[in-house]
Order: sequence, then C-alpha cells, then structure tokens
Amino acid sequence: TSTIVACISLVLTLFYSSHAGCTCTFLFFFFFFFKQKTAYEISACLVGSEMFIIDRVTGEYYFMMAYTYFALARRYGGVPLITEVQEFNGDYDAVKVPRSTEVATWKFILEMCDKAAASLPDATTQERANKWTAYALKSRAALYAASVGKFWDRNGAMLTGEAVTEKLVGGFTDADVKFFYEECIKASAEVIRSGKFSLYGENPASLDEAAQNYHKIFVEGKGISEVIFLRDYVYPGIATIWVSGTSRTSWR
Repeated sequence: TSTIVACISLVLTLFYSSHAGCTCTFLFFFFFFFKQKTAYEISACLVGSEMFIIDRVTGEYYFMMAYTYFALARRYGGVPLITEVQEFNGDYDAVKVPRSTEVATWKFILEMCDKAAASLPDATTQERANKWTAYALKSRAALYAASVGKFWDRNGAMLTGEAVTEKLVGGFTDADVKFFYEECIKASAEVIRSGKFSLYGENPASLDEAAQNYHKIFVEGKGISEVIFLRDYVYPGIATIWVSGTSRTSWR
C-alpha cells in the first residue's frame, strides 16, 4: 500500500508541476502507473485511509484521464480509449485498441470530467484539481470540440483521407455540435453559480491598468479569484525542469 501511495504522489507531483509541453513525459508516467489500475483498484489500495482521501484520489484519477485525453484529442482527433486494465503477456495484438471516432473521444473526455467533479472536493485550491477545476476543464474541452465540429469542414479547412472517411478525424453532425455547445454552457454555469470566482480588476481605471491586471493574472495568479487552476513551477525543496524565471500558467 505504501508503494502505491508513493506512486500516486509521484504521478500527482509530475502532473501538477509539469507544463503543457511536457505532455509526452507525463503520458508515460500516467499510462505506466494509472492505466495499470482502475479507479476501483486504486481506491482499494488506500483501504484504511479517510474516505475523503479515497474520493479525492479517485477524482484526480478521472481528472487526469480527462486532461490527458484532451491533450491527445487536440493533436490527433479520435484516439484509442483504454477503459479497462490490460494484461500484457507478450502478444502485442492482444492489447491493441483501435482508434475511436473523434466525436466518441470528446464525449469520453466530458464523461471523465463529470466523474471527476462527482468525487473531487468543493474547494478552491488553485494548484490541485477540485470540483470546479473539473467543470472548468469540461467547459474548455466541450467548447473546443464544438468549435472543431462546427468549422472542421468549412472555409477551405475540410480534411480528406481514410481517417476522415472513418470519422477518426472530424465527422461531427449538427446534433453533435449542439450537444458540445450545450455541455460547455452547463459546465460554465456550474462554475459561475458556485460564486467562488470573480473577474479580477473588473472595472479598471485606464487601459494601462487593464493591461497590468491581465498580465498579473497569468504571471502572479496565486490568490487571484479569477484563476481556477494554476500550475506552479516553484515548490519548496523541489526543482522542475524549467529554467528560473519561467512564469506559471493559469486557467481563467
């Protein structure tokens, strides 16, 4: 159990301290450890822990699933959806999973966000996933999917090829686009209704002050109520691969 907890801590540390450019590095650790375990098995490894810890780790499992697949879908469209633990016995064909359609991949991401929101705490910790981080991710992913679905085959952007024919890329219907826009609106409404976040410097006195406020959100986001999720590059006693002076990133 202590080994499992240590691995969970390692993966969470890598996730929360890595930059978007480290997606491939994080994916290695994510699939190496978490994809060997279902959410139920991870919870079982934490028997004896407080229930809120089990719920939080389970929620973070789903959040990282959503976050990682979001990164993949943005780059590749439809990807293989690994939803069960795979046992490798030397037969590579046995563990190969075909690509899902792009629409199915985006819907899977939203499903993971919903499961994450159901287990994560009602908190506003900026550096660690919580219920509102999950809804914010769902809003962003749903809007991305809706936008791709609406414009992927218009204004000279239409793609062709086998992947398109099989709907591994594109293949959105008007109903799909409507669904994703509606999911974006609903997820955004959850965050707004929580009353936990507000615009920073909502009424600036000048254009210069407005520019400074905008800059501050992304460079000094900690403690600013508009920032929902923040990725710090500095943690006491722990270094990152990023050079000093690299700014943190944040979601609004």
